[in-house]
Amino acid sequence: MRQIFATEAVAQGEGQRAKKAFWTFVKKGRYLVNQDDYDGVTVNDYYLQYMTNPNWVFYDGYNNNIDSYLETDAAGNYFR
Repeated sequence: MRQIFATEAVAQGEGQRAKKAFWTFVKKGRYLVNQDDYDGVTVNDYYLQYMTNPNWVFYDGYNNNIDSYLETDAAGNYFR
């Protein structure tokens, strides 16, 4: 399973055209290549892939196993 971590919007280049293209993308949530005459905006999504390993044990700052904070069902299985 993977979970989105961050979305990055980048306006390559310099000057007012790059600034305008980035502003349009951020403020209006869209980017029109023909209207803005600038093709340097890219959007990248970054994901985390989480894993479980029965040999990993993590503790909080009070030396409590963090599993004690997770919810379990009636059979003792952790919710996903």
